[in-house]
Amino acid sequence: MSFLDMAKARWTCRDYDPAKPVEQEKIDAILQAIALAPTAKNFQPFRVWVAQSDEAMEKVRQVTPCSYGAPLAFIIAYSADEAFLRGDGKNFGEIDASIAGTHIILEASDLGLGSTWIGAYDAAKLHELFPELEGYVDVALFAVGYPSASAQPSPKHSASKSLDDIVTFI
Repeated sequence: MSFLDMAKARWTCRDYDPAKPVEQEKIDAILQAIALAPTAKNFQPFRVWVAQSDEAMEKVRQVTPCSYGAPLAFIIAYSADEAFLRGDGKNFGEIDASIAGTHIILEASDLGLGSTWIGAYDAAKLHELFPELEGYVDVALFAVGYPSASAQPSPKHSASKSLDDIVTFI
């Protein structure tokens, strides 16, 4: 499948099959895709936590209503001290972590899994429940799993602005 075909086929899953766990080899493939994400100066200032135990997923459900029954979640955050700083002081940690997050959702799709990029969560509670995040700036959570039989893309999935609205040649 070409990249554009995969990008068109990928959609946000909001209903996961709780009876079908994600195989370790697929988790490993997603982690490999994360490690290959391009980052500023290749500093890779992010860290990923894989929440897959019942206890960890219960904590994820406490910080967001958007896990949709997924059997696992990736938490991605960055160390501001490890990120590239542009000359004007711009820290690239969030950008680098977001690129890695994009690799999560694209690799998940390539593996036949559904995913949800979760931005709606209680960040303070996330840090309270996951003390491992101390010293890191959280960016997003990613629910990953097999879509349920009734899962389908949102009606707005295929809607996008026209290229004329988002592109300017200069």
